Amino acid sequence: MAKQKDGRYRAKVTVGHDADGRPVYKYASGQTKKELEESKERLRQEFILGATDDRKDILFNSYVEEWYEIYKKPHISMGSRKAYAAAINNYILPALAQKQLKAVTAEDLQKILNGMEGMGRSTVGYVKSVLRNTCARAYASGLVGRDISTALIKPKTSGTTRRALTAAEVKAALKVGSEHPEGLLLLILYYTGARRGEALGLQWQDVSFADMTITIRRDIDFLTNSTGTLKTEYSERTIPMPTELAAALKPLRGIKGTYVLRSPKTHTHLNQSTYKRRWERLQRAMYEADAAIREETGSEAAPIESREGLSVLTPHYFRHNYASVLYNAGVDVLSAQKFMGHAKIETTLGIYAHLAEGKEDENAEKVRNAFSEKVAAK
Repeated sequence: MAKQKDGRYRAKVTVGHDADGRPVYKYASGQTKKELEESKERLRQEFILGATDDRKDILFNSYVEEWYEIYKKPHISMGSRKAYAAAINNYILPALAQKQLKAVTAEDLQKILNGMEGMGRSTVGYVKSVLRNTCARAYASGLVGRDISTALIKPKTSGTTRRALTAAEVKAALKVGSEHPEGLLLLILYYTGARRGEALGLQWQDVSFADMTITIRRDIDFLTNSTGTLKTEYSERTIPMPTELAAALKPLRGIKGTYVLRSPKTHTHLNQSTYKRRWERLQRAMYEADAAIREETGSEAAPIESREGLSVLTPHYFRHNYASVLYNAGVDVLSAQKFMGHAKIETTLGIYAHLAEGKEDENAEKVRNAFSEKVAAK
């Protein structure tokens, strides 16, 4: 820093390096040391972080769209793209109209989330994720002075039904799975806990009878009606194959490259419409199987949960049931995370904690007995 003849302070700022590795300088100046520091900071923002005055006037909505196209869209599946696009177009863009990025406040963001109270957990999660990530990126890029999203509070959500199958539903699912001509889908979901797209994406080379394993390698994306990317990198995994599932698969095994669950017409993977019709037939068959089982056994138990003659189950129920089987079998949470294909351990812990709530009395008794045994041993 040097003071010039005109009384102004002047200093050079390194803003990069040329092709030969030599530093590139820009000069800052100011009437006072404070003005000089502000001038130096403007140069850093413009030449190092790319935050020109024009960029600082960008609209929040425009920046959200830019963030999505550059930082998110290229790295997610088609299904996730649809969810993020819906979050942006339906909840974020309408709320902020034509506000400049630098004019948006933390209160503006919180109002968006507050207005979503009672909505689905995943929908709210996508909106909050967009707000957090765009604000963090804008701050890192020097477009705003601070990240205004750090203290956002997530509203109460309705959430997706999270329960395992009832004993009656397990009986009906296994009966239909073993007897119905299209029942293999139920068995795969029940014994692997795979997501719907993962189950539909199974090919015969993914099934190893020698190792008694099934490997999840691909997903069927209904938006494009083609093989899509798995939900995350952690979704690719190898799952132990129970002997019951192996027995059902062996007589049907096909050559490498063919789908385990395939269309009878095209002999390729099931498309959305074919899948929906098949699932409806299976859920009707489950409802009828439950009635038959209760009649055969003389059971007076209530029928399985249904709607208009169809079981209410979705693949999500089977996946949650798989997690409950792992939990009740004593499978540790890290192994469960791997078998479920969860990207974050917190997801698995959340499910395990939810399942543990129903066993509090039983676990409390185990604690009492454990200490009683130690006292008796003395």
